[in-house]
Amino acid sequence: MWKDNVRLSKNFQDERHIDVHISINNISFYLSCVYGHPSQSERHHLWKHFENISLTRNDSWVLIGDFSEILSNSEKIGGPPRDEWTFRDFCNMVSMCDLVDIRSSGDKFSWVGERHTHTVKSCLDRAFINTEGAASFPLSELEFLEFTASDHKPLLLTLGISEPPKMKPFRFDKRLIEIPNFKHHVKEGSNREKTKRDVTIMDQVRTCRQAMSRLKHKTNLNAETRIKHLQAVLNRAISSLVHSERQLIP
Repeated sequence: MWKDNVRLSKNFQDERHIDVHISINNISFYLSCVYGHPSQSERHHLWKHFENISLTRNDSWVLIGDFSEILSNSEKIGGPPRDEWTFRDFCNMVSMCDLVDIRSSGDKFSWVGERHTHTVKSCLDRAFINTEGAASFPLSELEFLEFTASDHKPLLLTLGISEPPKMKPFRFDKRLIEIPNFKHHVKEGSNREKTKRDVTIMDQVRTCRQAMSRLKHKTNLNAETRIKHLQAVLNRAISSLVHSERQLIP
């Protein structure tokens, strides 16, 4: 799975934590993939393990996964509030390891489930980065994707340095041929540049492509758009705290 310029070495592995060192060209960082213990009374062992690691780790460090824990009651919706002392060990670990949350987009309440008579949503899944890592990867972003087959949202982490976004290549959709007056739209698009001086064939191809893209959008042929709409409907049902709405989930 790795390209020739990527090197990965494993430092540690158990059922709760995999720690690796990754080098890409002249950039390197540590990555810890986390699955916090389901039992609250057992989680402090992993937090203490991270605190011990941090004592000798001065390079960039990213931690990502299901921590099975939150930092405060503000990261929970539904159910009775927890006692403040229950957050102490997790908060102390984050502070001692010099960690901050990576900037994110999407709904950070990444887990939803039933607890006794309540539906609860919590920020159990996240990505932390230390100060050194934040300086090395200033454009990093964590995206909370939509619910799929799990009661946890998948996370998409981008460790950004500075690289311009890549444009998606144009691909012809043969369904366009079935649209009435399709040939007229193509001809109109390709002739749009002819009124200008020094027009090239590439200019005509560009305007023709733009015309077909607008036509595809106008006629709602974009399957990705329809999938996103249906996914949003499903996501609202999964995220809802109303039992009757959650019953609509297939």
